[in-house]
Amino acid sequence: MFNYLTGKSGGVVRIINRKTAERALLKDLTGRVVDIAFAYTDDVILAAVDEIGNLLVHSIKEGDDKKIQYP
Repeated sequence: MFNYLTGKSGGVVRIINRKTAERALLKDLTGRVVDIAFAYTDDVILAAVDEIGNLLVHSIKEGDDKKIQYP
């Protein structure tokens, strides 16, 4: 299971694995993050939208080394 935090200045999303405390930082958004959604299927899919309207979609996985991977 993953949690998320958004940056104060916008444009970033911190993903945290609640079981391992492993963290990853997604920096692909331009503006302040206004909405986030997770879809739990066979994989965990994260979607985030910034104030400009950019949509970020990543498949989140835990690698063999327990690190968060988001290709």
